[in-house]
Amino acid sequence: MINSLGIDSKAFFNSLSTFSKTSIRRHRHKSELAHYADLIQVDWCPLAYYLPERPKFNEEPSFLSGEYYVQEASSMFLHHVLRQLPLLETTEHPLVLDACAAPGGKSTILLDYLNGSGTLVANEVIRSRAKVLSENIVKWGYSNNIVTNSDLSRFSKDVPFDLILVDAPCSGEGLFRKDPKAIDHWSVEHVQHCAARQQRILEDAVDLLKPGGFLVYSTCTYNTKENEDQVNRLVSEHSFSLVDIDYPTDWNIQSTGYGFRFFPHLVQGEGLFMVVLQKENLNPTNNSTPREVNNTSINQKDQSTLSNWLKNSEPQHFQPFQNTIFHYTGKVDFNLFKGQRIYSFGRQMGKLIQQQLRPHPHLAYSHQLSNHIRTAELSKSDMVAIINRKIIPSTSETGWTLLTYRGNGLYWAKTVKDNYKVQYPKY
Repeated sequence: MINSLGIDSKAFFNSLSTFSKTSIRRHRHKSELAHYADLIQVDWCPLAYYLPERPKFNEEPSFLSGEYYVQEASSMFLHHVLRQLPLLETTEHPLVLDACAAPGGKSTILLDYLNGSGTLVANEVIRSRAKVLSENIVKWGYSNNIVTNSDLSRFSKDVPFDLILVDAPCSGEGLFRKDPKAIDHWSVEHVQHCAARQQRILEDAVDLLKPGGFLVYSTCTYNTKENEDQVNRLVSEHSFSLVDIDYPTDWNIQSTGYGFRFFPHLVQGEGLFMVVLQKENLNPTNNSTPREVNNTSINQKDQSTLSNWLKNSEPQHFQPFQNTIFHYTGKVDFNLFKGQRIYSFGRQMGKLIQQQLRPHPHLAYSHQLSNHIRTAELSKSDMVAIINRKIIPSTSETGWTLLTYRGNGLYWAKTVKDNYKVQYPKY
């Protein structure tokens, strides 16, 4: 770092002992600007803010409902990058892959970018981390996603992607301030191991990307072996070109010619490297479109019942799977990814019993819920009580009621003996 930063290295090392700010990014469909007006905004993401202190998020209804996501500020530069890519203008239903997706922060940025169009495949090779990824995607409220649990080498080249994000596993040098324990895991050998693994992941990603498609590569580390060297190899060996991303100079993001670097002594965020590349369209005929979603086998009466629960849904969005109805709005048949071990897809709606829906807990988080659903808006204290599995009095009639906070659903409940009997989610 001394060789890299020169005179700035002292300020860099001093910054590692300073306070790391907590930042959040609010959901465009689930939040109101008025609730965030007093917070300082993150420069490169207009939906993101720094918090003056870190609350107990597991007791914050607005966090648990998916109104916002807790994410390191530098990582949100992806939001700014995506806004400058022409993908949505040139592709009607883009297919996007988040190759190393857990815990899901960048996946939720990609879902915001798609804004209900196209399809996101969020992949995580470690099963326990795929569970966390699925939970965060469920809370974010969209239904155009598939969560897979597979090594990237198992993906089929017959289903090419328009955009691939590789937020690669790395040596974590950019987390030294945020997580001092990360220092104990660092070694030269670990850097070399990470670089080899990144190269393997990128080789697989190259084969899965459409000609003309975009590859976003990022790490939370500083050394060139895991950053610029990887980019240089992609450019020289695989006919990729660098995509220029504009940003104001007062953001203090450093451009190396092969990517963008974030340093904690220059920005209000942790260490990050990010670059955008475009695959040359050397073979325009090899640009096949995956099969679209099959028509549903649900009868018309049941379709009518399900449509009453969600806005702007079409018959093919309701997919029966293992005695449960799923709401899936992706434009690609999810069965194409069975070979990659599908962990979840779309959103579980629930079970149909005599043409009545018993709602699944995951349905509560959808931002497409119908205005006809009965809701009960709770105070923060009452919602915190429910979060902690305490019983509170009901103000609702019999039948299902969606318990909301600041207009966003958290739980389905029924009234039993004048109290709410709450249906808690599992993942």
